[in-house]
Amino acid sequence: MAQLGYGYNRQEVVDIATDYAVMLDKKTKNDKPLTLIWFYGMLGRWPDLKVVKPRALEVARAKAANKENITKYFNELEKALLKYDLMDKPHLIYNVDEKGVTINHNPSKGGSGVETSPQEVTSGKGDTVTILGCGNAIGNALPPYFVFPGQRMNDQLLEGSTQGTVGTVSKTGWSNSELFMDFLSNHFKIFVPGNGHVMLLLDGHKSHVAVSTIEWARRHNIVIQFLPAHTSHLLQPLDVGCYGPLQNIYNSLCHRTIRTKQCALTRYEVCSMACKAYGNALSVSNLQSAFRKTGIYPFTKDNINDLPLTPSEAFVSDIENHPENTVLETVEVVNSAVVVRETENDRLVSEREEVESDKENVGVMSEGEICLEVARSVVSDREEVESDKENDSVVSVSGRMIDEVGRHEGSKSDFFVKKVVAMKRIKGEKKKKRNVLSRVISGKTVTEDDVLERVKEHVSKIPGKKASDSSVNKSCAKSGKKGQNRSVGCKRKREQEKKKIVKCSKSDSQKPGTSGVGKCVSEWAIDSESESESDIREDEKLCVCKKFVPEQVKQSSSLIFTKWAQCEKCERWVHLIYCTKVRIIRRGDSFMCVFCKKDVD
Repeated sequence: MAQLGYGYNRQEVVDIATDYAVMLDKKTKNDKPLTLIWFYGMLGRWPDLKVVKPRALEVARAKAANKENITKYFNELEKALLKYDLMDKPHLIYNVDEKGVTINHNPSKGGSGVETSPQEVTSGKGDTVTILGCGNAIGNALPPYFVFPGQRMNDQLLEGSTQGTVGTVSKTGWSNSELFMDFLSNHFKIFVPGNGHVMLLLDGHKSHVAVSTIEWARRHNIVIQFLPAHTSHLLQPLDVGCYGPLQNIYNSLCHRTIRTKQCALTRYEVCSMACKAYGNALSVSNLQSAFRKTGIYPFTKDNINDLPLTPSEAFVSDIENHPENTVLETVEVVNSAVVVRETENDRLVSEREEVESDKENVGVMSEGEICLEVARSVVSDREEVESDKENDSVVSVSGRMIDEVGRHEGSKSDFFVKKVVAMKRIKGEKKKKRNVLSRVISGKTVTEDDVLERVKEHVSKIPGKKASDSSVNKSCAKSGKKGQNRSVGCKRKREQEKKKIVKCSKSDSQKPGTSGVGKCVSEWAIDSESESESDIREDEKLCVCKKFVPEQVKQSSSLIFTKWAQCEKCERWVHLIYCTKVRIIRRGDSFMCVFCKKDVD
């Protein structure tokens, strides 16, 4: 269960052991249960067991990191490396990934007195600063690319940075498709050789899968290879071998820096500390080791056997079709019991076959040997018959003992196996698969023609996705200077969206209806530029001003609700407030236009 990712804690082990003792008739349900004293005694008797704190694993990662997905990824990767002749060119194989850091560091272990419960002063919560890191399989790392939270870039944020470091801002401090395109065009392309193809390994983050980004990469001979979804903790080199040391070094630097300051750390110290941690973590040895461990260079598929893929076995969807013997194979204790029982049964069968064979070949024995063998056979038969009568069994004494031991071992193993089977049955329930983009790009080389067409087809089905995608990346490609504000929520974009919404709301206005006498209708004012008065029919114009929209409304810069009323005599429409002194008409009131009212007077 621990290998599957659902291990038992100490109290659960004690509870299971109590139930097991009741099943073996060593305890009754009314007896006191076992305690932790028994648990630690068991650890002393079984040195292979220990109490450890497991690492957290998201359920999506546990489910996706299976042998099938990873095998497909390695096949796609091998195909791409061979096609573009990159198998023996580690300097052209790069990995890009984001890493978030904050001013609130995690305290590390330190010395303290035995009677002291130590505390460590930290800076408290702070906004996230994103680092876009990049390195290749030969061990060369690109300078870091920082994304700070804010609206405008301040050069003071880059004080203490290493040479070549670039910084920009976004509203949240996280990367997006616009900033990633800027990273590729104005940072990555500067440091990467321009001749021939270059492979870029990426995870499936939504900022990496813009169609315009993929098309730009194709034009610049960049082969984009995506990792399988939710497997970056196993297959992404920077996650496997670099970002863990980076976080530890960064925490240590925060620990040392805050001791020398009167106040807490601020975002102006993040860049200098992160650059030092980045240079040490993305060293030549760490990068080479990371690419080697993930099987990218030297390319090898054998490392799949060393990956911890056991948690994915709990999500097998066809658990109902698997007999319990298949589940037994995952438990070593059950395996040993089954092997022992099968071995003993095979030995008994072989001995019986030898005896029968000896009886058939009795003709080749001498006369004395025949008599002796017949006597032994008669005695053996009598013993078996008597034993069968007493025990109501058709097997020999030794065979019956082996079967009883086997049944006993089987019942013991079933007690634990049922828990595994029940857990797998719950986890293996089939769920409806969602039509998401990650199913198209997961583990694929997206710069290939067939994959790119599927991406475009998927994006085209999402309303407004393609247009916004391309416009964002085009605007980013034009800008590339250090310190320029390229945040997603820029003022210009918000104003354009606001104008678009207002225009749509105006164009959807309704025409006056045919309500009864004295009833008024509220309508949206129509933009004077979108539709001229000459295009409106005469019967739709109002009887007083001879216009569809009052002149006061046309001159106004704000949105105004125009109220109309219908004359009960001539049944023509009039603008309230603007074409008559009447401001409000309630239900049941009578109303006449100025012309009909004059006639009556």
